[in-house]
Amino acid sequence: MNSKFIHISLLAIFVFVAGVLFPTTSKAVSLDALRIYGYFDLEYEQASNSQGNKNGSFDNHHFNLLMDFPVSNELIVKTHVEFEHGVDSGNSFGTVKLEWAFFEYSFQDAFQLRGGKHFSPFGFYNEIRDSTPAFLSLDVPASIYFSRLRGGYDFVFEQNTGINLLGQSISLNPFGQNWEMDYSVYVGNGENTATTNPAEFDDNSNKAVGGRVNLYPSETFRVGLSFFTGDKAVNANQDAAHNTLAVSMGFDSELFFLVSEGAYSKFNGTEQYAGYLQASMNRGIYSPYYRYEILNPDTSLPDDNWKTHIIGLNSNLTKGMYLKTEIDYHDRGKGNRFVTKGQTTYFEYKAAVVVAF
Repeated sequence: MNSKFIHISLLAIFVFVAGVLFPTTSKAVSLDALRIYGYFDLEYEQASNSQGNKNGSFDNHHFNLLMDFPVSNELIVKTHVEFEHGVDSGNSFGTVKLEWAFFEYSFQDAFQLRGGKHFSPFGFYNEIRDSTPAFLSLDVPASIYFSRLRGGYDFVFEQNTGINLLGQSISLNPFGQNWEMDYSVYVGNGENTATTNPAEFDDNSNKAVGGRVNLYPSETFRVGLSFFTGDKAVNANQDAAHNTLAVSMGFDSELFFLVSEGAYSKFNGTEQYAGYLQASMNRGIYSPYYRYEILNPDTSLPDDNWKTHIIGLNSNLTKGMYLKTEIDYHDRGKGNRFVTKGQTTYFEYKAAVVVAF
């Protein structure tokens, strides 16, 4: 994309936002409007051999705090701070991370504007990838959302710093039918080398562009399309193109839920694809589920796939408290870069207590 055009467009957006949001002198707002909420989870994981966590370990994975600060009827500031893996700064254990911090100005439901650091809108799960109370399983599908841990690279840069336009509850009338649509598109710094803070600087003049559109033909069916494109600086003097496309489908009835996604990506000449299918049932406080995942991290290499079968149960113990238990079976090709000692398969036994507050 022409960098001069991007720069002019961004400048125009900032000037417009400043004029709309700050037409008069700013004034203090009451802390009474501040809303604080969050979630906590304690996990246990054990693997059948050394390809996973064979010893078995408890993990104080998340203690996350989210804050919404309404400034006016139209303007709100939102932030999300994560304390991960039992943070101990004295021993450099765990991490403290600002997951997002942005303003959101709502002109109407169909047109809202965000600016700041936010999760990239991509597929069903990227914007809630760490919000464990929001999904049934212990983790979101790794084949797409954590592909770097399966021998591939990230399909999409999980967080973006820049501008995000979004809208929801948009009525459509194709073929005389009543459909709804939502959308979210963004432009921002995108991917950088590991030594550059993408929330502060951009390694190159190229800006990442991405987004997602969801269509709802009925109350029970949803289909979506997500995309991402941008150049990543792979070293000081070289950029590599990264392009990703994904399709999502979901069916939700009172008793049965089916969701599936497929994604294709090309980065620096390497092509990868992934997909999953998950089926679950709602049986009151119990929700059993099954998921099949597959990742081909490099289509030019033989026998490097990573396949996973997951059987689990989500139990709603009481208001805001969930117990998740599951068994994962991993089957990898000998060419996958994470295979060691010739051990291509292993089981994982997992459990988590999740609390939303």
